[in-house]
Amino acid sequence: MATVKTASRNSGFPDFARIGMQIIAGCVALLLLSGCDPRPNRIGISNTVIDFGLNETPFPLYVWNTFSRIPVMHIEAEADVDWIQLTPSSVDSLWARESGYDKRSIIVRVNRSLLDEGEHKGQIKLTSTAMRPRKVDVRVYMESDGRLGGLNIINPVSWYSEPYLLDFAFSLRDADNNAVVEAPGLFDITAFEDGEAVRASETGLALRRASPRQFFLDLVLDYSLSMQETLGALQSLEDAARNDIVRFLNPDAAAGITLFNREDRPPVVISDFTTDHAYLREQLGRIQQEYVGRFASGAPLFDALQTSLDKFEEGQVLLGLMPDQLDPWLPLFVRLDENAVLNQCRHIFVITDGYDTSSKARLNDVTRRARNLFVSINVIGIGEEPHLANLLTLSGETKGVYFSFRDNRESISPYIEDIINNLAGQYRLRWATLNRRNQAFAPGFQMALASNSAAHYAEAKYNPVKYAADTLRGIIQVVHRDDGLRSDALVNMEYAPRFVYDLRFFIEASHPFEVEIWGEDAGGLLERWNIETTVVDDRRLQLHFYSLEAPLPFAGYGTLFSLDFGEVVSGERPEVVTCDIDNSLYEDAVHFLVEIE
Repeated sequence: MATVKTASRNSGFPDFARIGMQIIAGCVALLLLSGCDPRPNRIGISNTVIDFGLNETPFPLYVWNTFSRIPVMHIEAEADVDWIQLTPSSVDSLWARESGYDKRSIIVRVNRSLLDEGEHKGQIKLTSTAMRPRKVDVRVYMESDGRLGGLNIINPVSWYSEPYLLDFAFSLRDADNNAVVEAPGLFDITAFEDGEAVRASETGLALRRASPRQFFLDLVLDYSLSMQETLGALQSLEDAARNDIVRFLNPDAAAGITLFNREDRPPVVISDFTTDHAYLREQLGRIQQEYVGRFASGAPLFDALQTSLDKFEEGQVLLGLMPDQLDPWLPLFVRLDENAVLNQCRHIFVITDGYDTSSKARLNDVTRRARNLFVSINVIGIGEEPHLANLLTLSGETKGVYFSFRDNRESISPYIEDIINNLAGQYRLRWATLNRRNQAFAPGFQMALASNSAAHYAEAKYNPVKYAADTLRGIIQVVHRDDGLRSDALVNMEYAPRFVYDLRFFIEASHPFEVEIWGEDAGGLLERWNIETTVVDDRRLQLHFYSLEAPLPFAGYGTLFSLDFGEVVSGERPEVVTCDIDNSLYEDAVHFLVEIE
């Protein structure tokens, strides 16, 4: 039988295609080994070096497609160190040479809590299939160790006042960034003045737990023409406000709404601060129809932020008083402002494309004022090309955070929850300096819990002469409260002189009331004192508090007692008419001043 063989087309000849591919692969390998990369260098980048130095403002790195044969280039970004954070980590850039390159932004941040003191370097690698990778060098400098230890002092605020007082408010967190809530007596505290430790017993040095801070948040919303003309921008704005922010607020959070949509009228306050979150959601659904309508034009972004910041200053100025009439009240306003700063966690969330066309205020005016009011401005950037120079400066210079609605919307609500979770763990440290020189010193303190310790030194120096006042004059303040359901008045000690064993009050109010003595756990000072009560009628009484053991703590502060007026009657506001203290009990010129707010 004959055998038939089927010969291949290249039978008897070398496989040139295979050999050619092997040669090409070998050449590519040799080129790579020699440091030459034959792949096209078509990933465009705006920077090859980013030097943060001490700057904490995020940096926009722009990347784009420069290869005409690839309609859409997918570019991925990866850092070689964990302290470089990239948002987003990948982008798609179109080939659009005729209309200009399709530049996409990657926000570069530095997580300084992972870095110790000194200079640090890292690198960002940008890759795309079949393209030559590009690299960006990143440098940052740390003046001190930023890493979280077992005990960390977070967001410290220093406050100086008369007579010779230094106050610090702060929160404490552990190595996992969770709030530290412990009894003040468990901490070892040392205060310093220019590096020298002060004597706790002589200066009244005391650490106290502070009430959880109340979350104050104002939404600043951009309904200007540029937002109206951007497809999906307003839907994104309302979605972020309603579902990523208001939805996650805790019940005690007070929020407001500020709107800007045209240059010929000032920004509009849709809502002052309120804890009625249902009302806020309702207003968010009515803005376009009831407040904007069909008219939108220029964007006074910075003016709108100034209007929002006005809300954080309300109640700190008495209208209608001339400067000479105002002087006697200034100490009261200082303490009102101090209490607001210590008891509030202040944030603005501005949702915008970042363009400002018509403001009288400048960007620096806004950031400087926000810092002075301890307000963090957080930004949610809307649209394909938000004005990152404005938005990153607003957030970076006020300790806020920038979010891109398109690229990292999922991070907004966890950020809100993190703020709320850390409202507890608040502390206040005070001492009264004995230094009387006309020379500023740098105050600071160190605290330890078990084997963990932390320290803080204030940026602002303290000059005793600037805060000189009568140390024998105690200050008591009456503060009215009304939440719409119940009304009461707190009688607070703002500063106590030395060796006070007696307090005798005569109280008269506009409505009947009941007296409640505050416990030490709630910040009270008189829980262990004896009390004698002489009732005149249901609106007037005399209270005599006295101690047979320890006096009031020197330079001490806290609530003495409260007057509970019960349920609020519509159209009426119960108030303390008279709160007199008997200063005849004291010797050596010790006396008290009572201020009714």
